[in-house]
Amino acid sequence: MRVRCILVLYALCLAAGCGQDTAQPLVDAKPAVAPPPEARAVGPVIVYASSGQGQLFDVLEAFRAETGAKYEFLDVPSAESPILLNTPRQLPKTDLFIANSLAELWTVAEDGGLRPTRSDSINDNIPDSLRDPESRWSALSARARIVVYDPALVSAEEINGVQTYAALGESTWKDRLCVSSSRAAGNRSLVAFLIHQHGVSEAEAIVRRWRANFGDSVYKSDADLLEAFSSSGCAIGIVDSSILQISGSRSSQAGLAAHWFENDDEILIDVRGAGVSRHAANPEAAVRLLEWLTARDGNALFAIRHAEYPANAASPVASVLEPRAEILRDTVALSGIGFLQEDAVRLIERARYR
Repeated sequence: MRVRCILVLYALCLAAGCGQDTAQPLVDAKPAVAPPPEARAVGPVIVYASSGQGQLFDVLEAFRAETGAKYEFLDVPSAESPILLNTPRQLPKTDLFIANSLAELWTVAEDGGLRPTRSDSINDNIPDSLRDPESRWSALSARARIVVYDPALVSAEEINGVQTYAALGESTWKDRLCVSSSRAAGNRSLVAFLIHQHGVSEAEAIVRRWRANFGDSVYKSDADLLEAFSSSGCAIGIVDSSILQISGSRSSQAGLAAHWFENDDEILIDVRGAGVSRHAANPEAAVRLLEWLTARDGNALFAIRHAEYPANAASPVASVLEPRAEILRDTVALSGIGFLQEDAVRLIERARYR
């Protein structure tokens, strides 16, 4: 019954605006059969997700129903989650680590928390640009870092003049630009993206010009920033496309509009991704789960549950995201942004971006 409910949820999601009507079923519609003996004998794969378990439950239930493999979530109190991410050698408690952002993936991998995973299946499913060059992790879904604005406070001429992140440093946006904290992983990657595009000196000048335009507050998260539009002087900001999609139905945010740059090369792509823990107790099971998550149907369900683009080009895309679906095909290699994470942190400190 649970499997049937998951399939119905997936089908309705595709038909009602977050997928394609022509998509194939998530799992085979044949009658359920007992999993092979080797699947029953293997212990559960232990999964830790830095963004929590809520959006993963249906995805992993579909994996269990299709393969017969068991899974368990590593239950980490929210207060301890940052500690785990900052000391990734504690990840031996985990078989598969699922990260909320490129910044988290890169940090955990560079600090020795993930092992190289050689898999032809993963390599076939996910393009090189969305995988770690040392095979320690793979992207599962992607989102864009986009501009959001209030049409009541921003004219068409003003918003059409914003075709790069640097444009938000112009005097037009003095006291009108609102941003989330530099501690947000997406903003660290955005600064790394600016370094990749412009070099350190010009990237720092851009961030300083942003800071000169900030309104009264820097918000803790993108969600807090979106809420601020209804109660402050925020006219324009930068958020993840996924959080805007998820939050867009709320009455206080219904009047906000997304602004995409005309040139896809000017847009930062951030990802959720996963890798096998270096000291995983059950690495074979973790690899099987990662292969399933990167395959067509598993990857589509993962992306839909997060309102993001699937990393597998063969996976159906939510219909509301289709107009910009090609944005992933020629994106800059994630490793190029990952290598600059530490440079971004130092730049943020120098520019006093809180």
